[in-house]
Amino acid sequence: MAGLKKHMGKIRTAAWASVGATVLLIFVISFIIVIVNPERDDHLSAYQDGWEDISRMRLAIKDEGYETRAIITSISEITQDRNLAEHTNKTLLVIVGVENVQNALGPEDASALRNFLNRGGKLILADDFGYGNELLDRIGWLNIGDNQASSIKFSGNKLYDPNFEKNPDFVLINVDTFVNDSAYSKPKHIGPYTVMLNQPTVLTGVGNSDNLDDEPIAFSSSDSWLDENDNGYWDPFEEERGSRCVMAMQHFGTEGMIFYVSDPGLFINDMWGRHDNAKFVLDIVDVMLPDGGRVLFDESQHSHTNPLVDVNRAMHLIMVKLTTNICFAAIVMVVLFTAAIFFMVFSRGKGQRVQPPPVDPFTTLGRSLPPSYSSDVMSLRELMLETLRTGENMTVYEFSQLRKKKIHKMLLEYDDDLLLDLYHDPYGEENTDPQEIMDHIKAMEDKR
Repeated sequence: MAGLKKHMGKIRTAAWASVGATVLLIFVISFIIVIVNPERDDHLSAYQDGWEDISRMRLAIKDEGYETRAIITSISEITQDRNLAEHTNKTLLVIVGVENVQNALGPEDASALRNFLNRGGKLILADDFGYGNELLDRIGWLNIGDNQASSIKFSGNKLYDPNFEKNPDFVLINVDTFVNDSAYSKPKHIGPYTVMLNQPTVLTGVGNSDNLDDEPIAFSSSDSWLDENDNGYWDPFEEERGSRCVMAMQHFGTEGMIFYVSDPGLFINDMWGRHDNAKFVLDIVDVMLPDGGRVLFDESQHSHTNPLVDVNRAMHLIMVKLTTNICFAAIVMVVLFTAAIFFMVFSRGKGQRVQPPPVDPFTTLGRSLPPSYSSDVMSLRELMLETLRTGENMTVYEFSQLRKKKIHKMLLEYDDDLLLDLYHDPYGEENTDPQEIMDHIKAMEDKR
């Protein structure tokens, strides 16, 4: 029973050690996330203040009363984080600029985004010449199911329009339309607004989706043209002038919505205060979240060259999984518990010396005897036993475990009564000439 209690005590110790290690791991990761907060060299970030970032948009949305959060590591956070997974129909995900989809959107992320949209989530997707189409392909947007298929894509060719301001890159778009919310309860009037885009492309396939409600929101002027051969000039025999869709709203399922924008520049800090850009974007957010909610800004799709950003994202992902994914946390606990058990066993074998059981002091090499014995005689006795041990190629510990009869038998092989007497009764040899004893030991060594 005592052995069982001792064994259970060790298991409890290992369990508490694993719990402590998990808490320490969470603390260390949190510390790294806070301290290792690298200067990002990307753009279109909702948490940076550069002219190509979108922090002014985030702050304006926050001032309207919406909760704002960031998706740091991957889109899969929207389903792995229980706080984000709740009330999906009141959650808007903002993806402005798709620059890193080749590495950032794996199968788990694609599945998470698809499930998010199917459960009534809202998405603003803005792209021009990036990987917006690849993102749509990866989430299976062209094959939604239930006889629904979207045909909306980003053209990837630059739009030119004589309706521009100062520079042909700054295209002016007039918006004056009605847009349905997710419940189709009451169309909201948006406009009349003038919004400014910066080197936009166009949307293709709007209105051609199968069993999906595509609403064109904004068009270029009737004199605009698409540079399909990318030569920067209008080729009248190849490129037709005409109005083209640059923004669209798509409804699907019960409450799912996607707002497509053919230019991320609409949202950047430098463009936010120009013309009616801010008013227009806030109206779109109100249409998608008429009863309030939260807006998530995806930071994972932006490219960078700073390796510390990857460290920060990795630490953030581990923290999210530890605190929200029960299976992942359980696996970590099991691994740490097993490691604690192995560490305890290994430490016991390597760090602790196994003490030999008590033996007769007369048979233990190097043990001191009562002061009445002559130190010279005892030194000679120890020398004799050491000579015997080395002759038998035994370790000190192995020799110390021998019984008295065994040592007696080993000494008999040398056929020397003085050695036997020195072993059994060193006190009786106290008056013997030490040199004589040395001669017998020397003879013992010669016989090996």
